[in-house]
Amino acid sequence: MVSIEKKFCICLGLLLFIFITACVDRDNDLSQSPEEDLIKLSGTSLFNWQDAYVTISTNQSVNLISANYAPLKYDKHMVLSYTIDDVPITAYSRAFAIINKHFVDYIQNFHVGFKHTTGIMPEKTLGYTDGCGTEIRFPLGLAIWATNSNSVISDIMGYRIPGTTYPYLVWKDVIPIIDFGGDIYFHDVNLRYVKDGNLDSIRTGFDYAQARTTERIGRKIKTLVVPGGDKKYYQAASVYNPITIMSDQGGTDFIYPKKQTTDLHKKYMSRQYFDKDEKIADYFDQIKTNYESDNPYWFQFFNHGASLTFMELLRRINDTYGKDGTDNIWFATIDEVYEYYHFKANYPIQKTIEGNKATFRIEAAPDYKLPEECTYHRDFTLLVTGLDSMNGVTLTFGPNVYGYSYKYRPEDKTLMINLNCNPSLLERAQRYTDIYKDSPSDESKADALYFINQLSPERRTVFLNSIN
Repeated sequence: MVSIEKKFCICLGLLLFIFITACVDRDNDLSQSPEEDLIKLSGTSLFNWQDAYVTISTNQSVNLISANYAPLKYDKHMVLSYTIDDVPITAYSRAFAIINKHFVDYIQNFHVGFKHTTGIMPEKTLGYTDGCGTEIRFPLGLAIWATNSNSVISDIMGYRIPGTTYPYLVWKDVIPIIDFGGDIYFHDVNLRYVKDGNLDSIRTGFDYAQARTTERIGRKIKTLVVPGGDKKYYQAASVYNPITIMSDQGGTDFIYPKKQTTDLHKKYMSRQYFDKDEKIADYFDQIKTNYESDNPYWFQFFNHGASLTFMELLRRINDTYGKDGTDNIWFATIDEVYEYYHFKANYPIQKTIEGNKATFRIEAAPDYKLPEECTYHRDFTLLVTGLDSMNGVTLTFGPNVYGYSYKYRPEDKTLMINLNCNPSLLERAQRYTDIYKDSPSDESKADALYFINQLSPERRTVFLNSIN
């Protein structure tokens, strides 16, 4: 027998659903009208790794110089990942805005392209540095349901003209989140593919979600965030090639990145549910306990929406372990962590010597575990040893290194080099520079400079000259 309390909860949920959908103007769905062309965020299917290299010229012995991947990118101490499930607009209007110091409108359902009303401007960005002074903002992971619909809305993420009552992300809202380092993940598929428990049907649902995502923003997905702990999704994904890694509140794998030597292919990662604003202090203590370990595990957390209050947790992480604290965390998406450990395990560093020069290249061999077109974070950190100092040392970089930074640590005689080989970095620098020139503001200029500053100095100059 269903209890009175349970009946009440069910009725309340139905009333809430009716209220939300009643507020949505059916005419704005415009399901039969042509869809707006959006920027395509596809990966690079043909990348010349031979042109992604660093050459060290020195009067010291080049035979003694060696290079290895840093245990964690940027040689940090701990890795954190934050995912927001089920495409709430607050991922853009709250989390993205606060992290990137964008104006936070008091209208919660604030979509890309809206004009601001009243609100607040965050005091600062939230993030960390690459260990050499270049800022990296906290990225967001989005667990999306690309083909979702209901009795009122035929295509939730494809809704044509969302208003201030529309509570979901649409595709246009997702683009800046990805631009600033975020990623999208598989989550639910339509009920008809799940209700009979047939794993092939769920995989068909994945196929449709992949096709829809590729159609709208040109990007393929390779990560599954299991919805509601439903193990059928995990079972279906385990033998579905496009999905390379899975994350779940009931996941059984814990990775200790400092000692991880294999790739993370088909790992079933654990994640923590951080859903209550009043427990922020408790959540931070969990992160703190992990950070204070000599060998912290990869800490993943998630929720279903980002309130202004919850953002205090990200501010504490920034102020304690990020750029305004110890600056010793790598805050990354699931995709970014997966890709880095794939590089480490499968792409050896090749050294060649010519006279007084030592050149280091990544010997890449893309395969089904990480296809080139699904490689979105082609950047990595090398630790170079064998140099007694930087006296007489010069570094030159290949044409497919779009950004780089380096720092010599005399305490352990190690040269840390960060290489950014993402063609998309150049594209984003150009796009956000154009946005600033079209609509000049402090906010749009800061966005442009964020990407420009990640470029190599020789690529940076032309952009700086155009906006100053």
